[in-house]
Amino acid sequence: MTTDEQLQAARRLGDALRAVVVESRHVRDDYAREADLSPTELSALVMIGRAGRITPKPIGQELSLTSGSVTAMIDRFVQAGLVRRELNPDDRRSVLIGLTDAGEAVRRSVIEQYHAFMLRLIEAAPDLADRGFTDRLLRTAEVARRLRGR
Repeated sequence: MTTDEQLQAARRLGDALRAVVVESRHVRDDYAREADLSPTELSALVMIGRAGRITPKPIGQELSLTSGSVTAMIDRFVQAGLVRRELNPDDRRSVLIGLTDAGEAVRRSVIEQYHAFMLRLIEAAPDLADRGFTDRLLRTAEVARRLRGR
């Protein structure tokens, strides 16, 4: 592959990934709005649910939030009855955040909506269900993460 061909391939990949990210954000934003959350709050709620119990620090790292922003968001979640704070038995200086039943219900509803959307996407474009395609998408994310040093 020549340098020009590599550059064209890199541009095509960048354009394709950008388009997928934009559409994914629109879907996430719609689900967040329906759940009366901001997109960042929805991402945090899903992250907490995926982890089971988590300290605030990785939430801030994953979502690029300051510790103060994470604390304020968790305060809102606690007030809304979506999460609970527990003392961290491994570190008295920190807390663990976990979903309440209400928080889990919101997370589950969003995940179900997302899966239904993915099924509609596959029905509209069956070639997207190809395992090779999804494996290449995952590999792209994996290589990008490694190149970023994460």
